[in-house]
Amino acid sequence: MAEEKKGVGDISEALKSIFERIGDFFSLFDLSFLVSGAVCLGAVVVGAHLSGTTTLVRFFDPAEWPATHTIAVVLICYVLGLVCFALGRIVQAYGKAKLYTTVFPESVKQHGLMPLYGSYFEKNEKGRDASATLYATLWVQVRQLKSLAPSLSLLM
Repeated sequence: MAEEKKGVGDISEALKSIFERIGDFFSLFDLSFLVSGAVCLGAVVVGAHLSGTTTLVRFFDPAEWPATHTIAVVLICYVLGLVCFALGRIVQAYGKAKLYTTVFPESVKQHGLMPLYGSYFEKNEKGRDASATLYATLWVQVRQLKSLAPSLSLLM
């Protein structure tokens, strides 16, 4: 009976070790980059097919698919995912800049809060304002103040 429990313990330790190694692999390579890269690669291949380019489409022909293609496709997907992430950050930064310079000040003005928060929108000597700081501060207040909990649940 004791040997049976020891055997089960050994199996569970071995499984734990295997899962830790798999977890270490996934923490090293963020698989979300593979997904976005695969979608991007799929869009490129479909675009190539629709435009009549056959070289790229032939690369993905299953009849001529050597094992090295699999490794190449995984690497291409990962790199394309990283590129998509970087481009997304650039686009997001542009969108946030537009938010802070146009949409957010207008919203503060429409709610009659400009007398209270107007100083955040004044430009400093470098030509910048503190609207991003105000935006973050207001989100912190919404998350932390109990009286704003219904508003937070509505926003989320």
